[in-house]
Amino acid sequence: MPYFRWHGVDLGGKKHSGLLFAASASDLNALLHKQNIALVSYTIQRTGRHKPIRASHKAQIFEQLAQLLNSGLLLPDALEVVCRQLHHPHLQEMIQQVAHQIKKGTAFHMACAKFPQLFDVVTVSSIQVGQESGQLPQTLYDLADHLQAMQRFHKKIRSAVAMPLITFAFFIVVALVLFVGIIPRFETLFSSTGQPLPYLTRLALQISNFFRSWYTLYIGTSIIIALVLLKLYARIESGRTFYDRLILKIPFIGTLKKRAAALRIFRSVALLLQGGMQLVPALTISRSLLKNKQLEDWFDDIIQAVESGASLSNALARYQGRWFDQDAIAIIAVGEESGALPTMLERVAHIYEDGINRILATMSILIQPSLMIILGLLIALLVFAIYIPIFNMATVV
Repeated sequence: MPYFRWHGVDLGGKKHSGLLFAASASDLNALLHKQNIALVSYTIQRTGRHKPIRASHKAQIFEQLAQLLNSGLLLPDALEVVCRQLHHPHLQEMIQQVAHQIKKGTAFHMACAKFPQLFDVVTVSSIQVGQESGQLPQTLYDLADHLQAMQRFHKKIRSAVAMPLITFAFFIVVALVLFVGIIPRFETLFSSTGQPLPYLTRLALQISNFFRSWYTLYIGTSIIIALVLLKLYARIESGRTFYDRLILKIPFIGTLKKRAAALRIFRSVALLLQGGMQLVPALTISRSLLKNKQLEDWFDDIIQAVESGASLSNALARYQGRWFDQDAIAIIAVGEESGALPTMLERVAHIYEDGINRILATMSILIQPSLMIILGLLIALLVFAIYIPIFNMATVV
């Protein structure tokens, strides 16, 4: 399913050219024919490296597809129309393949399952339920809303984390410039005076010499090797269990990871329940969103409890404090009693999202000013370390 660089002429003899995505050369000819252009020549255009598939791309696909289905188009035709409107070569190719599979008689959700990078397990299951219930357009709208909500959430996380990271990187760069580029220029001057140096100056020179020595390279290499070994160790079962448990125990980071996992679970379960799926299958499918072995074990216990007849709120109460908040469990219990569980799960997801935003705001408030204060103190100490010997030299003279 390539792009074609084509040349053609219209009925008036005017020459045209362009870049167009088509399933084949005959499909390209048919597309140009609809524009009253005769195909003269073409070459296959390589698309190069695939661009990343973002949540916004997926939301756009589902929303446009739902609109086309509501307007009366058949599913394969709607997919081809959506394919033409995209500006992502890899996405176009996958959507075209899905449309081709459906024309051959494959069910929509089964065709989607062949492209997990675009359609995850939750999406495929939602589409299947929507088809079986005859509410596929509404299911696609719900998927688009779900993806847009997750995109907004991830955007907030990136925005909250970006500034402390930039500040930290700036701190590292300034420190290296001072200790590697500036301090060594004064070392020869200080040593030529033969005067005893203040302790602060000697300390600055020792730090500068350390950064310029082979020890820095050895330590940096050792850290990189340790991180690589830790990553390899995390790939085996025991290593993954140890690593995942360790992550959950880190202050702020562990809390953030548990709340983010709960947010994804609640939103995906709500989405599947809204489509008409039963609770236990919705929980089982949503489990695939967890990327932490400890959380997976806890959630397996919750699923087993629900299968045994316990309510979802009672099953979640087993991990009250360790994972789920008491208020969230109470809201879910109200949803079970009122028959509005999907709505209450969405409400709990919003509560968890607000909690994550507060944690990120707290981390930003603590980290960024602390780094700026440390950087200011470092620069002030280095100024004193450099200028005190210079003042002493002036006194001696």
